[in-house]
Amino acid sequence: MAGKVCVISGASRGFGQGIAIRFVEEGCQVVLLSRSPCDETLALIGSIAGLAVPVGEVAVWVKSGALQLLPVRCKPTLSRGSWGGSSYAS
Repeated sequence: MAGKVCVISGASRGFGQGIAIRFVEEGCQVVLLSRSPCDETLALIGSIAGLAVPVGEVAVWVKSGALQLLPVRCKPTLSRGSWGGSSYAS
């Protein structure tokens, strides 16, 4: 998973926190979404053995509530085989 960027909801505690830490251990950058600050999650990420870069280069916290939308700009590149063998590319 190295080089991927993962968006993780509920990252301030519980399963979301554990997933965020594991993904960073696997080489991902993470966007941490939660209603409450992710200070503990960021500290745990910073304590990962062998992390060669500052926490700010692999993780960022974005305050996000149930009624907020996170605007994301993306350009899908779908081709034959990427979604069950059908071609959705135009």
